[in-house]
Amino acid sequence: QAAQIPMASAPCLKAPTGSPFAEGGIVVIEGLAGLGKIELAEHVVVHCATQFQMLPIFGTMGPRPFQSSCMAVELLRSTIGVFWHLGFAHMFREECDCVETLEHVMPHQLRGSLPLLCKLLRGEHAASVHFDIFETVVQVVIALLLLLKKRTPILVVLQFEHGTSLYSNTTREDEETFWKMTAALADLVQREKSIAGLILCREADRTNPAVQCALDTNAFVALTGLSK
Repeated sequence: QAAQIPMASAPCLKAPTGSPFAEGGIVVIEGLAGLGKIELAEHVVVHCATQFQMLPIFGTMGPRPFQSSCMAVELLRSTIGVFWHLGFAHMFREECDCVETLEHVMPHQLRGSLPLLCKLLRGEHAASVHFDIFETVVQVVIALLLLLKKRTPILVVLQFEHGTSLYSNTTREDEETFWKMTAALADLVQREKSIAGLILCREADRTNPAVQCALDTNAFVALTGLSK
């Protein structure tokens, strides 16, 4: 029997018509370190949460290389956190943890991946995971988002942070994984109007569907600092 997710209360305000937060879409904030990407993103997340009751889910990668498992775990934990925020955890024992909650909310067709995901959540996996594993995490997170969006609007926040002293080749694998995740997010938000995306990066991949979506909807913000 499918789990019943408690309803969220009605939004305080409606997002502006035509904005990514009202009709599904992606905002990209691009810029070098120190230009205020994080501060701007914090303002967006807080405003969406307090005014539109749009709950955030986070996935960050970098600046250390080969840390794809960190992003995978963060995506899982913050998604499960939204279930808890909606009161889902109260349906189980009080000390219910991430692993136990995931076991309860996992869609039936994806339950074969539970052993792998439980290892990730318990920290029993290598820091860098093969893309096939990361892709499994993305499939599960998307399936859980489809459950959550019936009860509350969602803002998925993804960040790729570069180490300032690293060669580009060092982070190439992580960067490819990150942009594949954003492509999956773009496909999702174009189908689901109660899910929006916010992407933070130093230099956006203009060929990526998520970036193209932001460019097409005038939701691409390039921070360049003060002019001389």
